[in-house]
Amino acid sequence: MSYKPKVGHYVSWEDSDKELRYGKVVSDKDGKIKVTPLNPTDKEKDGIEQAASAFSKLAQSTWAEMSFQAMPNLWEVVENSIVSTGYRMLVNKQRAMSAENASFMIADLLHEYLSKPFSNTWAEMLGPTSLNKDADSIFRMSDITDSLRKLPFVCVYQQLIQMFLYKKPLSHALMRNVIENTGILSVSNFADRMFFKDTTKTPQYSYP
Repeated sequence: MSYKPKVGHYVSWEDSDKELRYGKVVSDKDGKIKVTPLNPTDKEKDGIEQAASAFSKLAQSTWAEMSFQAMPNLWEVVENSIVSTGYRMLVNKQRAMSAENASFMIADLLHEYLSKPFSNTWAEMLGPTSLNKDADSIFRMSDITDSLRKLPFVCVYQQLIQMFLYKKPLSHALMRNVIENTGILSVSNFADRMFFKDTTKTPQYSYP
């Protein structure tokens, strides 16, 4: 069964010199896909647009995603940490480096660089990570569904960190962490979407 690329997929293919290339699919229309390549040549600055079948050995690539997302992932960790710290200090009256907050920040960092590329593949059922319309709406259910892609991994890491670093039971505050983390990740998604959306007549946005 041949691979069918979708907008937002990170892909690999072989060029005419049999060199493996990496890129991200940014559009799919009129029977052609447009790919933004990693390390583009001067001729490829506007992307490569052609039929999917014209790409030799086109396939979805975890390595491409990891390469493209290195800096956006770091920025997302910073955003999530700011929201988490603000919530726990202002609402829960906890210290900035309390066990709950520190374990969340470490867990989020681990997810962004270890498990996120794999979670995005199986979690496609939760909806697209790129918005082609209504990206500037105040409320988007996608802010929550995108957080659900990360939630199982972040929570598992957090429980393990609390157990090994802070000597707490594995199930310590599990349900509270699930609820709070869902809120923190969703609020962070909303803030990022409002800040980084484009300002064209049809605003578009991709979750980091």
